[in-house]
Amino acid sequence: MLTIEDAWKFALPEGTELAGGAQSLWHQVSWVARMLPRPPGFEGLKGGELALVSVQSMKLLDERLTLSDLIIRLAEKRVAGVAVVGEVTREASAFADQHGIPLFGLPEGANLYAVEQEVMRLIVERRTELYQRGQEIFMQLAEIAIDGKGVPAILRRISAITGKTVALEDEDLRLQHLISNPNGDVDGSEGRKLLEATRDELSVWSRSVSPSFSEPPTTRIDSSQSTLVRLVAPVSVKDHLWGFLSLIGAGESLSEADRLAAVRGAAACTIEIGRDRAVLEAQDRLRTGFVEDLLTGNFPNLESIVSRAKRLGYSLNPPYAVFALSVAQKSDYQGAGEGHEQIARLLESIERETALENDSYLCTIKERTLLLGVPVDVGSDSTRLKRIGESIRNSIGARRKNIDVAIGFGRVHAGLDNVRLAHQEARQALGMGLRLFGSECTVFFGDLGIYRLLFSLHGTPDLQGFYDETLGTLLEYDRRNGGELIKTLQAYFSTCGSLTDAAQKLHLHRNTLLYRLHRIREIAGIDLDDPEMRLSLQLALRIGETLQATSLNPAQA
Repeated sequence: MLTIEDAWKFALPEGTELAGGAQSLWHQVSWVARMLPRPPGFEGLKGGELALVSVQSMKLLDERLTLSDLIIRLAEKRVAGVAVVGEVTREASAFADQHGIPLFGLPEGANLYAVEQEVMRLIVERRTELYQRGQEIFMQLAEIAIDGKGVPAILRRISAITGKTVALEDEDLRLQHLISNPNGDVDGSEGRKLLEATRDELSVWSRSVSPSFSEPPTTRIDSSQSTLVRLVAPVSVKDHLWGFLSLIGAGESLSEADRLAAVRGAAACTIEIGRDRAVLEAQDRLRTGFVEDLLTGNFPNLESIVSRAKRLGYSLNPPYAVFALSVAQKSDYQGAGEGHEQIARLLESIERETALENDSYLCTIKERTLLLGVPVDVGSDSTRLKRIGESIRNSIGARRKNIDVAIGFGRVHAGLDNVRLAHQEARQALGMGLRLFGSECTVFFGDLGIYRLLFSLHGTPDLQGFYDETLGTLLEYDRRNGGELIKTLQAYFSTCGSLTDAAQKLHLHRNTLLYRLHRIREIAGIDLDDPEMRLSLQLALRIGETLQATSLNPAQA
């Protein structure tokens, strides 16, 4: 891009003198604007213009206006510089220095129209050169990508072209690659410090970036702790924001050519990452089908599943403990949204990380639930399994502070043909855990007590029939009237029939609770003092929790 210093050397007339703002000659010129002798003087300033001013025209516009006042106003509009025909006062020069606006005194009698045309010509020439340079850069980078030389080779070429340090981060802002230029002014450690110091700013900007762009947008991010700046362009793969490419250098050294290199580099990374992802997705489809079949018992015999495992590079080491995981945004972060696509991408990211860190785990995602088959020692007890579950949950939570993780796991069953039982128990434990304990819990199927019996009866007509016969009248009343009689009954039994404790749990006055219990007796025709009836009601409430937990997808419970 054309700088103010370039415009001074190659476009402003001979005899032009610098009167102030020498520290900002690196400002880039986006266009040129000539002051008109009628309001508003300058039309549509957007920032980055070289402003051409005639003191005579300025006085015709407003005789009270001084050059110093005009410089202050133009500084607020973020112009790149000011060139003046007429007297440049010392006060104006001082204001130019103060506001970092290069101020030039043009030769007496200079024709501002001719100066405007000359600056325009130079800007157009530079833009044409820049476009051609951008195309050359893209062709070089695209050739590397098409040849399959890998993302690091692309980043090394960008660093060589620009002389800058180049970084590539994924969507979670974790550093994937950092390439330093040995002839550049930024080493690797300085680059890492800047990335860390500006992570929050990049996170905020990333939320405004749509992954469906024709050309990557860019932003400059600086840090109060450093004189360095990062120039960032997003990398999108299949309309999904994959990550960010950054060029790191001193603020005044990052030019429009560097911006183009970042944009073209992001496009080349898209080609390379997209191809790698296509290969991985094909492999993942085969592995996902295998893991799903193993966990659900969908194979004709042991020989067939062992043979598939060998072809896919798995070494099966039974017995396996099966863990079912769901994730949800923490309540403090609900404003960020929690759509199905966001949760799906999050689970995919966690699955990749878990598979990389634990190559012996069997991993797959089914119905918005991450399933892990973890090889364990024969005879591993619930304490050992709970430690594994907590370790998995803590590992995920340490990397992502804004999510809750719920884990359910079953008992260890001998043999590959019984992995399906461990899978069923894990999903049931997760579903019941979400229902009873919320979105952040670790639940063992063996600890579910009576719920284990109720789960085993799930799907039988008698279970649903008993529930409807016992609580149907109250359920229908609540549905029609927006009542809370079922909730009242649950609180009453959960506090062992204590009116005081139940009222506190429901945030009700004790008399209001007594009235509700009276209505329950009246509507359902039941005696809450009858031990048999109390048992039936408590069992029906447990059945209701079981039916709800098993009818919902665990990730939605």
